[in-house]
Amino acid sequence: MFGTMKWLSVAGVLLVGVSNPAHALFGDDEARKAILDLRARVQTLSETMAEKNQTMQAAQLELVNQIESLKANNAQLVGQIETLTNQLTLQQRAVRDLYTNLDKRLVPFEAKIVQLDGKTLSVQPEEKRRYDLGLVLFSEGKYRESSRLLDSLLADYPKSGYAPSALYWLGNTQFALGQLKESIATQDQLIELYPDSVQVPEALLSKAASLASLGQKRQAANTLEQIKKRYPGTEVADLAEQRLKALGPIPAQKKQKANATAPKQAAKAEQKPKKTEQKPVKTEQKPKVVEQKPKAAEQKKATSGETAER
Repeated sequence: MFGTMKWLSVAGVLLVGVSNPAHALFGDDEARKAILDLRARVQTLSETMAEKNQTMQAAQLELVNQIESLKANNAQLVGQIETLTNQLTLQQRAVRDLYTNLDKRLVPFEAKIVQLDGKTLSVQPEEKRRYDLGLVLFSEGKYRESSRLLDSLLADYPKSGYAPSALYWLGNTQFALGQLKESIATQDQLIELYPDSVQVPEALLSKAASLASLGQKRQAANTLEQIKKRYPGTEVADLAEQRLKALGPIPAQKKQKANATAPKQAAKAEQKPKKTEQKPVKTEQKPKVVEQKPKAAEQKKATSGETAER
């Protein structure tokens, strides 16, 4: 492009020089020829420049088109990158949610560490749920529901760390429902299986209350005396003493022994008619005579016992 401009400048200078007669260096024919030649060259240069300009314009247009195409491709690539980024984000979120749900599903099966009665226990979440809910139901007065839940806990988790406490509260729910014999059996199970449990003193108190409610004052008193001997100087022992006083007069133990021997004597008397089965007529009255003897013996022993007490 710079070469073309140079030639045009030279041609312009030559034209100016030729057109000035004062400075003519050639003759007319030669000058005309030079002018024609110069014009031809200028025209050629002009045409060449026009072609080059067209070529340059075409190149520039093609370059612009290429730039636009690159911009479009770049925009497309940016869109694809954004799409892939969104997909990746969604996949990462889905994976995170999957692991979160998996963790939540595994939580019910993971053992938990709890503190109960001064001990550290490793229990299953379902054990803890049943035990806690059983106590809540008991505190709300829903004894039947609490009893069922604690009973299911002991049935499904017989070696649970909650077992001693669950047995104690199960016995209390049975007592509240009026199931006194079942309550005594439950507390006896606690005392036998877990003699070192901190619930044993309370279980003995509960057992004594059930025995007293059944009218078995002597057995209730014995249980309370056992508490006083095993746990002297404790609040449980003081409470046992108070309940002993609340029981009132207790039947004498000797009378109970006399009553206990009466069935044995009656049983011996019932065995005697077996020897006289061959003489039914003569031995029909003998059992009656024999049956009266224990009663006389009971009366004598009873009277002797009363005089001894007096």
